[in-house]
Amino acid sequence: MRMNRSLLVAAVSGTVATVATAQPEPVRGYVPATVVSSNAKSSRLPTGAGPDVPAVVYNSTAAALNFYANGGLPAKCMDHLLFTPGPGAGGPTKLTSLDDFSVIAALASGYAGGNVDIVLEFYDSYVQTANPVNSGPLGTFTFTLNIPALGQGFATAAFAAPLDMSAANIVVPDDDFAVVVNIYESGTTNTLYPTLMPLFNGSATNAVGNSADYFGIDINLSGVFEPPEGNYWFGGTANFKANIGFKFSGELQGTTGRCCLPCGSCVVNTASACASANGTFTLGGDCTAACPPPPVGRCCFANGGCTLLTSAQCTGGGGTFGGVGTTCTTGSCNQAAGNLTCNGPIITTPTAACIAGLGGGETGSEVQAGNVNAGFNFNGGANFRVADDFTVPAGSSWTVSGFTFYGYQTGSGTPVSSFTGATVQIWNGPPNSAGSSVIAGDTVTNVLTSSTWSNTYRHFNAACDLTRPIYANKVTLAAPVVLPAGTYWVDFNTTGSLASGPWCVPVTVTGSNGYCAANAIQFTGTAWANIQDGGRNQDAMFCITGTSGGGGGGCYANCDGSTGSPLLTANDFQCFLNKYAGGDTYANCDGSTGNPLLTANDFQCFLNKYASGCT
Repeated sequence: MRMNRSLLVAAVSGTVATVATAQPEPVRGYVPATVVSSNAKSSRLPTGAGPDVPAVVYNSTAAALNFYANGGLPAKCMDHLLFTPGPGAGGPTKLTSLDDFSVIAALASGYAGGNVDIVLEFYDSYVQTANPVNSGPLGTFTFTLNIPALGQGFATAAFAAPLDMSAANIVVPDDDFAVVVNIYESGTTNTLYPTLMPLFNGSATNAVGNSADYFGIDINLSGVFEPPEGNYWFGGTANFKANIGFKFSGELQGTTGRCCLPCGSCVVNTASACASANGTFTLGGDCTAACPPPPVGRCCFANGGCTLLTSAQCTGGGGTFGGVGTTCTTGSCNQAAGNLTCNGPIITTPTAACIAGLGGGETGSEVQAGNVNAGFNFNGGANFRVADDFTVPAGSSWTVSGFTFYGYQTGSGTPVSSFTGATVQIWNGPPNSAGSSVIAGDTVTNVLTSSTWSNTYRHFNAACDLTRPIYANKVTLAAPVVLPAGTYWVDFNTTGSLASGPWCVPVTVTGSNGYCAANAIQFTGTAWANIQDGGRNQDAMFCITGTSGGGGGGCYANCDGSTGSPLLTANDFQCFLNKYAGGDTYANCDGSTGNPLLTANDFQCFLNKYASGCT
């Protein structure tokens, strides 16, 4: 029968030693309970390698003996937990899973079976004073158990599958905390179950990590766990202590820090996550200061392609590195006749096994390991477009007459092309930025003048696949356009006679599945978005045809690229100011190379060129 309050008080003061009975049964119960629901999902967080892997923070299920009360008790039970690795060594820990929890039938007639709701309340510590009160609530975790019928007074039940607690976001700030157990009648939040209590484990020693140092009970539901109930609840002596039978796993916090990614951006994450992203990790750091930019420079390839890469990326991809800080200016890489510059290479395997022996001088463009896309849609028939930037170097001007865009249609043959058309536009800024405008071309006029097989096949990793022959699609502008120094964008699409694509071939460097300067974007019919493969930015392969005027030739002062009369207006002054404020290399009018690159001398240079007019 249920114990009355006076008997209970006497028991916990140590005057009655028969309130609980030692049982030689193992800690785990006889019958596994079924987890009906929880306020998270029923799974353990995956373990991994590194300093941020989950670690067991408390395990009270290893004691040799079990204890249970002889009478039912509708009360709250509290345990003070000390978790591994021990006092002062744990640091903040997020509880990630409840691995084990046992309950026991605690009345003479046993338990008939059914659901019970269990709410665990977490507090940041428990200080044993004359009137101890739990303080610093950390959160709650709720779950429902279906417990089978249990035998009289001693049979136990425990769930076998861990419960994921990560969504509860309970972080204990130090190496100890307190847990209050509430067992409610199913579907209620205020009616404590009168016949079930947690399973208590006894231990003759105070083992750090098993926290058998203090157990409390709140008889009158006041929130105060009256002393000396904890140390004398079982057995009546200070050396015979008890704890509640459950086990938690957790993840040590404080393992996050500053992670500088290869392209100079910064995130705060764990050491293992930073390593997987090839970043540089600093424990405990943040992103208040910028990460150093990558040491990139001009990388020239055999086809005249130029890309900004690190020295290792460049040489690993078969290119020639121009030095840190060098740029892809006119003449910096050997170009085919008529080309001003090419935006990167596509040939990765000039003697690839899957194309060797064909006898036609074929080469391969292999999708690099980690990437999954052979190409990106630039089908004009479906209103897809691709755009990328290019820069006219300071002190120069380009007269652009056309472009060459590289693409394929899966299943096409050689040497006859399946491409039927192309459109192109040149912008004075990114097509997806407010204030940018088209300065040449349109989205309607078919300007495709030739489509020639490049003798290159696009294929996936180490696969012998000749179904994607790449074609070089040349377009010619209706009229050449003069571009003064600055950064511009070209956007383009193509059409073809086959069902697949057409697909734009991205810049492909052997050994690199993405690189920092890549910034191509794609229009999908409604909006522009970054072209990415596996979260890594990609560039589009294209070449620019035309001629270059050096030493300030052309009309540098015509900053806005207008064609009206007069050619130079106040708009050109505003254009120059905007580019100077934005750090655009166009504003480096005097062609200086110092630091800072842009100075008051550039203002005077622009004024002089404006005063000289355009011829």
